[in-house]
Amino acid sequence: MSFFKWSKTANNNASADGTINWAEGQAPSTVNDSARAMMAAAAKYRDDIAGVTTGGTATAYTVASNQAFDSLAATDGKIIALVPHVTSGAGPVTLNVDGLGARALRSSPGVELAAGTLIAGTPYVARYVNSAAEWILCSFFGANPYNVPLGAGMPYFLPAAPNSSFAFPSGQPISRTTYAALFALMGTTYGAGDGSTTFNLPSLGGRLLACRENMNGAGAEGRITLAGSGITGTTLGARRAERHPRHRRGSIAYARQQFERSGPRARCERPDACTWLLRSHPRSLARYARCSRRCHGRWRCRQ
Repeated sequence: MSFFKWSKTANNNASADGTINWAEGQAPSTVNDSARAMMAAAAKYRDDIAGVTTGGTATAYTVASNQAFDSLAATDGKIIALVPHVTSGAGPVTLNVDGLGARALRSSPGVELAAGTLIAGTPYVARYVNSAAEWILCSFFGANPYNVPLGAGMPYFLPAAPNSSFAFPSGQPISRTTYAALFALMGTTYGAGDGSTTFNLPSLGGRLLACRENMNGAGAEGRITLAGSGITGTTLGARRAERHPRHRRGSIAYARQQFERSGPRARCERPDACTWLLRSHPRSLARYARCSRRCHGRWRCRQ
C-alpha cells in the first residue's frame, strides 16, 4: 500500500495495490479495509516527504523509506526527503534508498556535491532520475557560483547568525566535527582551539579588513609593511596588537594625534583652515602640535 504503485488512470487502480480492493462489485465488507489502507499509504508518503534520517557515511548515505520502493524503475520521478545524520564530505556522494543500490546524489545533473554541502540535521528533498542513475536535490542552489562560498564572509547587521551554517568571526573555538568541511579548508590558521576537538575562527571584532599582499601569487605591492604599520602584509591573518598606533613626528597623523591628546576641551575653531594649513605648510606641523596642547579651545588657525 504505497502511492508509487497507484496509477493516474482510475480504471487501472482496481487491483494496482494488493492491499486496496476497489474492484467492481467488491464485497461491502472490504470497503472499510480498503479505505484504511489508503489512509496508511497517505501516511507513509507524508512521512517520507517530511524527512527520513539517513544512515551510512558522509559520502555514502542510506535511507529506508516508509513506502518501501521495490525497484529503481518504480522510484523514477519520485521524491524523498532526507535528513543527513552527518554533514556531507567531498563528492561524489551517493544515496541508497531501500537497498536498491547506491546512486549519485547531486545538486544538478552531473554536478557533484562540494564538501559540507549537506548539513547534518537539515532536511533536503531529492528526486530520482532513473535514466541518469542519479538523485537530484530539489530547489537547491548549492552549486550556484554566486552563493557565499565556504570560508567567506559578508557584512551582516543583526545580532544573531542567520542559521547554523554561519558564525560570527570573533576568534571563538568551534567543533572540528560539526564544521569538518570548514576545518579541512581552514585548519588551524587562526588558532588550534583545544588542540584536538576545536579550532578557532578569525577574530575580527574591532578590526578593519585589508586584503593580503601578494594574494594572487605576484610580488608584494608594498602597501602594508611591517615597518610602516607593524603588520606583515604578506601573512594571512596578520594583525597589529597595539590598540593605539603611534605616528612619526612631522606627519599629519602625528600632529592630529597630539591635538587629540591635549584634552577633551581642545577644539579647533577653523578645522577647514587647519586642514588647508597642514596640507600647504608641512613645516607648521610641529607648531600645530605644540600650540594645540596649550590652547584649550583658544587657538586660531591663520590662512
